[in-house]
Amino acid sequence: MASENLFPEILSITLYKHNSLDRKLFTLIMDNCHYRKHRGSFLVRSEDFTNIIKKYFKSELEKIEILSQGHLYKNANTIYFLNKMLNEMKNLRWFQIEYDKNLAYNRVLADHETGAKVIDFDFKVVRGTFRTYDFFKDDQLRIANDILLDAGCFKKSHYCIVKLKPLINNLEGQSQDKSKNEEQLEGCFKMLAALKEWKDDNPQALIVTDFLDI
Repeated sequence: MASENLFPEILSITLYKHNSLDRKLFTLIMDNCHYRKHRGSFLVRSEDFTNIIKKYFKSELEKIEILSQGHLYKNANTIYFLNKMLNEMKNLRWFQIEYDKNLAYNRVLADHETGAKVIDFDFKVVRGTFRTYDFFKDDQLRIANDILLDAGCFKKSHYCIVKLKPLINNLEGQSQDKSKNEEQLEGCFKMLAALKEWKDDNPQALIVTDFLDI
């Protein structure tokens, strides 16, 4: 069955003018990619990111392969995180780029519990897709559909667009419903496992089932 990393389709990220690597990447994107302006940001296809990283940042990619966990915070950079996203998020289609010209930025943070230094590369899921048939076997799809119908999805069609946070709140409520049988509860938990990571981003979520008659 599928992993939760199938959900993200559009990610919002920030590149910083006063970070040399970010500035180089942004310039290459502006010079080589077809992009769309959107409310002060730039929409760029993930394939264009992949091509630019492979062509212009070969040395950075080579360094990534030999990074040890202990030295990650010293060496991980924008290319490291973007490459990780592109490799792990299989349905990623677009990056929505904010270009920050502020002098003050720092991606190195201290873990409050351990004191260890970690890199924080902030991003947000803007839109994603959840297909029931990626996560449920054929004989489980009816249960998945019933759960999503209870959550207000699929009112007139086999797909719908909802905000993710209210959907997750509903699924969490259903998972605590003592009237649900074991299969229904298992279905709720499976959806939550796939979606809950993105709850705080509250993206638009396209929910799809392959049952035309629901």
